[in-house]
Amino acid sequence: MYEKSFSAISERYFKASPWPAVEAIARFADNDHVFCLLYKEMYFRHVYAKVTPTLEQRCESWDNYCNLFGVILHGNVNMQLPNLWLWEMVDEFIYQFQSFCQYRGKLSVKTKVGPGAAPHDAAYCSPRHRICPA
Repeated sequence: MYEKSFSAISERYFKASPWPAVEAIARFADNDHVFCLLYKEMYFRHVYAKVTPTLEQRCESWDNYCNLFGVILHGNVNMQLPNLWLWEMVDEFIYQFQSFCQYRGKLSVKTKVGPGAAPHDAAYCSPRHRICPA
């Protein structure tokens, strides 16, 4: 599915909108944890490519990558992933990290957000999300 169908389905059905949330499709995969992590990786990749991600989506994507890499690095993946997907997963992780840092930088210039951002500030997700330390 990844190498051919993902882009074709995205183009045909979700050209300018996000894919369905994982909660809407998880039951079709027996709520498999790894499947849901992989689906969310593709979901957020599509969000970054087709629509402007919200702060919440940026933080959820970061959490998903942390969880997904934890599963992959500890050998708990119950399927074989194509090398291309693994490569693009790392590439997208780096792209999203860079994108978030740019987003945070632009926002801090506009709103003068500093290193001690409060939870209501838009450059702050939570302590575990502080991916671009000031």
